Amino acid sequence: MKEGYKKTELGVIPDEWEIKTAGDIFEFTGGLSISREKLGEEGVNYLHYGDIHKRNENFIDLDIDEQWLPKFNKEYENIKEGAKLETGDVVFADASEDYEGIGKSVAILNYDNKPFVAGLHTIVGKEKCNLLDEHYKRFCFSTTNIRKQFRSLATGSSVYGIKMSSLKRIKILTPPLKEQQKIAQILSTVDSQIDDTDKLIEKTKELKKGLMQRLLTKGIGHKEFKKTEVGEIPVEWEVIRLGEIVNIKSGNSPSKFNFYDDGKYPFFKVDDMNYSTKYLSIGKLYYNESNFDLMNRGMIIFPKRGASIFTNKILILDSDGFFDTNLMGLICNEKVNNEFLYYFLSYYELSKIADTSSIPQINNKHIEPLIISLPEMKEQKQIANILSSVDSQIEEYQNKKTKLEELKKGLMQQLLTGKVRVV
Repeated sequence: MKEGYKKTELGVIPDEWEIKTAGDIFEFTGGLSISREKLGEEGVNYLHYGDIHKRNENFIDLDIDEQWLPKFNKEYENIKEGAKLETGDVVFADASEDYEGIGKSVAILNYDNKPFVAGLHTIVGKEKCNLLDEHYKRFCFSTTNIRKQFRSLATGSSVYGIKMSSLKRIKILTPPLKEQQKIAQILSTVDSQIDDTDKLIEKTKELKKGLMQRLLTKGIGHKEFKKTEVGEIPVEWEVIRLGEIVNIKSGNSPSKFNFYDDGKYPFFKVDDMNYSTKYLSIGKLYYNESNFDLMNRGMIIFPKRGASIFTNKILILDSDGFFDTNLMGLICNEKVNNEFLYYFLSYYELSKIADTSSIPQINNKHIEPLIISLPEMKEQKQIANILSSVDSQIEEYQNKKTKLEELKKGLMQQLLTGKVRVV
């Protein structure tokens, strides 16, 4: 064993570190059971367990978050003390629809002592011995070891729960206070970088939204416009039915293919559409030969059936292959650039033309008569290039965020277990 370390039930840890149960450190109490229907925009700040699950951050800072937190009208003095939230408290969600969310927690920062209470399906931990730094609490419940403990103590089958008595048994590693502060400082710095990158992503998406609205209706540098059935457009632009510039293709049933782990061509399903880029090239199924016509790279594909229509997920096929019957493909002719049409359809939102009488669906009868405004090919390519450059910037930021998240995950595993020490 490495010098300065000791073997414990939670593995090898530094000699100065201790193992405490959550019950040793915290007094626990339940939140107030007030449903969403009774919440409003005025009154006492209220933390619902659903807001803990939706939140990416591992803390609630009332100076920042008060603007979006729901409120309810009740005299603060009449609320039980254990549900009132102060700086240093930790609030756990005691119910979750999946394993990953069991016991998810946020640390509370409420430096001005504003009225703030924990709500439905929450457990409040109030420290009783000053063993944990207020910022260290943001991270210490997210280690692999503690997440395993939460999962092993969970109850239920479809909705998982964690009881207060079980929560008290969770074992926590407690470094010396100064080391906790340094660990929290390092991890908080990475969190800030992730948050900054998130803001850049959102700002660039807003820029793209504005550019699409301008470029796909007014074009580049036009001075004269005409009124048409699709609105005011440049006089040089053409109004045309989509059926005149695309060839529509439907998918095939997976049962008609012979699939292989090392097959030559991918077979795409709706689930494969969940990518952040505009190109689709990787599927979960592969095949070698087929009696069906190969769908070629460059085709625009999108869901044509079910709730996925409303996600407006449109992609460009970046690999020869096939797709199933829940997807539809458009092959562009010589009058339209495929990337321009991709952006136009993304801006238009195909859900507007879907048949929603029973199961939402889009068929040829919806696509063919759709009227679009079409510039000359040169301008189509210019517009597509501008929007592609913004997409590239968004992708660059998203890749940066992914790397920062991987860095944080690695740092947490090293720092919160004592494998790497900070001084």
